[in-house]
Amino acid sequence: MRLTVLLVGGAAAAARPAIFVKRSSGHSGSKWIATTFAAHNVSTFFQFGGVCDGRCCRTPSPETQALALADRVEALRRLFATGCACLGAPGRTTADDGCENCGGGHALAPPDATAAERNCRWNAYCRGCPGSRSASCAGVAAVAPEPDDADTLPALPRARRHNAYFRAVAAALPAVQFVTWDRANVAKHALSYLKHNHGSACTLAALANHAHAAAAAAAPRAFLHVAPARFLQKATEKALGRLGLAVAFEGVRVAFRARYEDFQLDAAGATRELFRALGLPPPAPKRADLVKLTPEGLSDLVVNFDEVAALFAPWPCLAAQLHSAKPELFAACASRDLPAPRNLSHSKGRGAEVVDCAAPPGRAAAEACRGAERLAP
Repeated sequence: MRLTVLLVGGAAAAARPAIFVKRSSGHSGSKWIATTFAAHNVSTFFQFGGVCDGRCCRTPSPETQALALADRVEALRRLFATGCACLGAPGRTTADDGCENCGGGHALAPPDATAAERNCRWNAYCRGCPGSRSASCAGVAAVAPEPDDADTLPALPRARRHNAYFRAVAAALPAVQFVTWDRANVAKHALSYLKHNHGSACTLAALANHAHAAAAAAAPRAFLHVAPARFLQKATEKALGRLGLAVAFEGVRVAFRARYEDFQLDAAGATRELFRALGLPPPAPKRADLVKLTPEGLSDLVVNFDEVAALFAPWPCLAAQLHSAKPELFAACASRDLPAPRNLSHSKGRGAEVVDCAAPPGRAAAEACRGAERLAP
């Protein structure tokens, strides 16, 4: 099914796919699917569901969630109807502007911006895109905003609220095609969260979750020291996020269920299946530019891996994923096979620290670097 996407500038209406991507949670490698769409002339909006506040975009927040359901659905309708005008436009919240990386890459507000507009995510869509490449637009994709799965936002209750939204979207915009994006290995997913949200990826580019191929080839070796209890907590939350993804789409048709590991194992094949399911033109054969930067085997990255493994050991479903040294698919862990919240540390302390084993800054880092000796190439 296709949604009629209206072209700006008085052009005739054309039927193009309208795609809504829902992730199990943040830091799941979803930039991979977003950049895949964007590379094939799909006007792709990353972490954006069409809600504008003046000329700024609304990112996940209590205010966004409190918007009337009908208003959120209408904002999404407008995004699909006019989003082709943003194809290739700079400064939009999309897959290729880098605005989600280290808090940088936002388009600069112009001199006439109000004080409130200077303290927000400036957004080309919300101030009107030029539409210079609309004719070549193959469709519009929105990768839904996803707040970091903080301890105060339990995955399953949040999924039930999302289900009401997706049912409303499906009823009001029946041709929208839903795509779910999941990451099967929740241990690696959790470490991606810890690296990004605790500054490691910004401290050292080599610890970013993904990079373009040229940058990845030149990246130096780096290591992490991870707080074991925090790591287990986040792996559990990511596991619950996988269960929540199914809850979010109860009673709603999903056009394609994508998994990060499928794209790792066979990017070309997974892309062909995805595009075929959505009615997009066949993808052009091209070498993937976005690659995973850190090692697949976490024991090659985490200097205190043995300490982490000991904490994961009572939970075999999580432990198997922690020890996995290659891209592979895992079934979702049942809730009964996960630690109960009361057994987890909910410390807000840093979860992952960069270990500079070339020049340790102090005794604590020096102790941690002893664990990195076995990892040296």
